[in-house]
Amino acid sequence: MTKKSKDKIQEIIEASGNNFHSNVVSFLRGKEWNVLISPYYNDNATDKAREIDIIAEKPFEVKDSLWGRTKGWLNVRFIIECKYINAETVFWFDAKDKKKAEERVIRDTPLTNNNIYTQKHHYMSDERVVKLFTSEKNKDFSNEPIYKAINQSLNAMIYFRDETPIQREDRGILKTICYPIIILNDFKKIFGVNIGESNYSGVTNKYFQLEINYAYLDSNKRNMNEYFLIDVVDFSYLSGFLSEIMTKDIEAIKVML
Repeated sequence: MTKKSKDKIQEIIEASGNNFHSNVVSFLRGKEWNVLISPYYNDNATDKAREIDIIAEKPFEVKDSLWGRTKGWLNVRFIIECKYINAETVFWFDAKDKKKAEERVIRDTPLTNNNIYTQKHHYMSDERVVKLFTSEKNKDFSNEPIYKAINQSLNAMIYFRDETPIQREDRGILKTICYPIIILNDFKKIFGVNIGESNYSGVTNKYFQLEINYAYLDSNKRNMNEYFLIDVVDFSYLSGFLSEIMTKDIEAIKVML
């Protein structure tokens, strides 16, 4: 193979979204997460096969508070869509619906209402969330990268949240909690503006949340509507994000188990 051909292939690899996808997989494996790459599932709305970029899982040991003996394991499952953003994209921020956010936490975890540990959950921390978005190349909204990422992550979340853990051996799983996550290559082309205002700026936080009221068909073809929060994470901050999940969510949930 000529040098010119090699350079062309290398250029294809570096420009591919698959290259970014691969980097996220490698990072998670390096952090000892169990990873499924591009698993397929059935879309209840269309009865067609769909795929999500990554499902990552990791069990966390839950110990008896009195004797320190192992009670079982908390299984954490990430439903991840990776997006390489190469066009300016604007997000409109507004106040988070704290009541619905708390209801989401209580539904998904053993945490309860009026509990200090519930307030530690990272869904409860940020006051502002994204409610609108658009990109420079938004000619067809159905092809908008963030719109597609939302649908892919939430459809997969609904399908996989009750599935058997990736590691099927019996480890005494006490609870599985799931998070829909969109990981972007970076935030260099990401801009934020508050709803009702016109002044924008670069998004300096390394992750934020999308607030979505999501209508869908369940497996019995019933119309459903759920409130979701989706974490949007700059890949460079993924290690920090995992640490926040550990300190804000996992440790609190382990206490309740």
